This record gives sequence, structure tokens and C-alpha cells, in this order.
Amino acid sequence: MKEFNITLTEKIKLINCKKVKKLLPGYIDDMLKEKARTKVKEHLTGCSNCKIAEEDSRKIKTIIKAFPRIR
Repeated sequence: MKEFNITLTEKIKLINCKKVKKLLPGYIDDMLKEKARTKVKEHLTGCSNCKIAEEDSRKIKTIIKAFPRIR
């Protein structure tokens, strides 16, 4: 079995990444309360993985909006 050596700081960041990724849809749609929005924004400035996830989510949203509505 492979052993992983993760520092406490890395564990905290992983936990934050999980939370941030769950909050991304609300962040992108501007549906979060100010405190949560600020925390997500701060995290995105220091985490390239979450920033990429945010950018990808925004691209997907733009693509979906481009499709015509089916009635």
C-alpha cells in the first residue's frame, strides 16, 4: 500500500478545496452570502486548482447558456 505524507497545512487546504468546490456554483451565480463569497474569493487567489475549477465552471455555464431553450 502506498503511503502519503501530507502536512497539516496541506490537509487544511484539501478540506478548504472540497468546501470551495461545493460552493463554486453559488459563487459563480452570485448567490452566496458576503462572508462565504469573500472566503471563496480569498481561497481562489491562492489555490490554482480551485481557480482552474472556477474558470472551467464559468466556461461550461457560458456554453450551456449559448444553447437555445427547448419548449
